[in-house]
Amino acid sequence: MNVLTMRLRHHGLGCKLFYIFHGCLLYADDILLLSHTVNGMQECWISVIEFACEFDMKFNTTKSVAIRIGSRYNIQCSSFILSGTEIKYVYAVKYLGIYIVAANVLNCQLTT
Repeated sequence: MNVLTMRLRHHGLGCKLFYIFHGCLLYADDILLLSHTVNGMQECWISVIEFACEFDMKFNTTKSVAIRIGSRYNIQCSSFILSGTEIKYVYAVKYLGIYIVAANVLNCQLTT
């Protein structure tokens, strides 16, 4: 388990994915944050920003997006703020070559 996931778990943030707790998925410089609620995701952002400050890291807010999965995926909700920049919701996001698509259930595709 990585340090950031341990921090998120300590603060009660993140969610279970296929019955295993995940606060985030990490690969190189790609971070995928997971949360059951919008408020929980904002708390994840805050925790990640604190982590980044401690380790002298910066986020590229122009590449950061949000996606919703679940029964309310297509209902408008509050935006997230990262370093003073509003994070936009998108229909699909590419992570490690796989597109994760906004839908009622987790939906991954090789092309959009």
